[in-house]
Amino acid sequence: RTTHASQARVSPDGRFSHTLFQVMATYRRPESDAGIAAHGTLRSWSFLSLLRVQPLTGRMHQIRVHFQSVARPLLGDRLYGKEADWCPRLFLHCRKLQLDSLDGAPVHIEAKLSEELSMILERLELAE
Repeated sequence: RTTHASQARVSPDGRFSHTLFQVMATYRRPESDAGIAAHGTLRSWSFLSLLRVQPLTGRMHQIRVHFQSVARPLLGDRLYGKEADWCPRLFLHCRKLQLDSLDGAPVHIEAKLSEELSMILERLELAE
C-alpha cells in the first residue's frame, strides 16, 4: 500500500501517544464487503466494532493511526484504511468534548451521532 506524505504512523522513535477504547457493540460486515475464506469460514475482519475511544494525548490523526497500526482501520478511512461502498464517509464522530474557555471555565459540548451514521448502524446486523 502506498503511504501518503501526510500520513502519520506509529513508530518507536515517535512521540508518545495513548488512546483508551471500549467496545460498545460488534456487527457483521455486510456480505458485499465480508471476508469469507475459500473454505467458507468468517475471517476476523468480517466483523465491525463500534468503539468508544478516548485519546489521552493529541497527536495528528491519533485515533486513525492507532487503529490502523493494529490492522483495524476505521470504516471509510481513505487515508489509513479503505473505502466501503456502503459507508459514504469516515465513520468517526466526536460525541463529547471538554475545553476551557478563555476565562478558564470548563466548557462541555455533546453531539448526537449524525443521522447519516445512525442509518448505517441501523442497517448492520449485531453479531451474537
